[in-house]
Amino acid sequence: MGGWCAVYLADTLLRSSATHRISYESWLASRGLMLSPFHVRWQTTMFNRLFAHCARINPRALYLWFNSGLVFGVVAMFGSVVLLVRTLQQTYAQMTTDNPRIGGQQALQVVVPGVNLPTSQLAYFFSALLLSGILHELGHAVAALREQVRVNGFGMFVFVVYPGAFVDLFTTHLNLISPTQQLRIFCAGASLARLPAVTQLDLSRNKRLFNSGLVFGVVAMFGSVVLLVRTLQQTYAQMTTDNPRIGGQQALQVVVPGVNLPTSQLAYFFSALLLSGILHELGHAVAALREQVRVNGFGMFVFVVYPGAFVDLFTTHLNLISPTQQLRIFCRGVWHNFVLCLLALAFLFLLPILLLPLYSTGAGALVTEVVPGSAADGPRGLAVGDIVTAMEDCPVRGVEDWTACLSRLSREPQTGYCVPAASLQPSWAHGRGSC
Repeated sequence: MGGWCAVYLADTLLRSSATHRISYESWLASRGLMLSPFHVRWQTTMFNRLFAHCARINPRALYLWFNSGLVFGVVAMFGSVVLLVRTLQQTYAQMTTDNPRIGGQQALQVVVPGVNLPTSQLAYFFSALLLSGILHELGHAVAALREQVRVNGFGMFVFVVYPGAFVDLFTTHLNLISPTQQLRIFCAGASLARLPAVTQLDLSRNKRLFNSGLVFGVVAMFGSVVLLVRTLQQTYAQMTTDNPRIGGQQALQVVVPGVNLPTSQLAYFFSALLLSGILHELGHAVAALREQVRVNGFGMFVFVVYPGAFVDLFTTHLNLISPTQQLRIFCRGVWHNFVLCLLALAFLFLLPILLLPLYSTGAGALVTEVVPGSAADGPRGLAVGDIVTAMEDCPVRGVEDWTACLSRLSREPQTGYCVPAASLQPSWAHGRGSC
């Protein structure tokens, strides 16, 4: 967090400097860099020829490959909806069943119509959502006009059952204004309730109002992050503490570095994310070129700690092609990720065969860690690197045998050993209750 604050502060100071602003912005533009709070983005056109070359390789095979991705993408879309609904059901069951008292203390609650929101109140709920959305977007529109950004239009939508509103701003104008002016526009939705009248006079005289919205938006941004983190902590505590058995059956798991993802594995985790993101976007780029859609460039970004990649497509070309062609482009990325997953699984299963000359299998269970102070610790216990070949009369040839032997021995009478009383005497003499 401190590093991001330092980067954003340095960026703001350089952009505000009359001496260094032009040279700094030219340096960023020449290298395709873009900085914003908790976000660094890099974009280049150096890979466009590579994408074009890939799009010309065996057109017939590529056509079949893209259509396979289209079918998979459509099927996976419905499967992902089922998976997300199942996860929502499991999470909500834990929030209400495992420990209702803790569930009631959640900082944020999942609203499920018919469960914790009576169906008789749905009309009021959705009307309130729509009204707040309209006022929110009206705030963006008024602030944009004040900052000399053209408003192309206003509209409303319904997504599944969720009603909302939007304003279409001219992005070229938006990108030309300063970050502070952009923040005034983005944060204006929260301050519109204080706007006395939306007139041309107000657009020139209500700078304090929009500045107050800017301050409120920035403060609320950090507050919402704290609120979301707190909710994540509470939800994860319920998933792991209240009923670990149900938590382990979750269809989707929340990844929390340092909790269920060891910090020693973060480099592998983020490297895998970046690799899958690059292959995902490569699929979009090649599919777009094959459908005669121009690729403006390729880039990578870091958002907080999450690395990713993107391709910038020419939207005018994209809107002119048929829906089927658009689906080929949109589904190509997830198709690449699915194929990458299959290849990774195949490599994982073949790894013992590939590395067979370097190690042996089936000789026992290798000890990789011993908990200090446990019964297995000490000079007569186990050490890292030991190989357990048997427990009592139960042979151990691997981890599965180790687990099976422990399970079997726990159900059998335990074996005791006779020890001379004289050998126990020194331990009691020194005040120790064990030998």
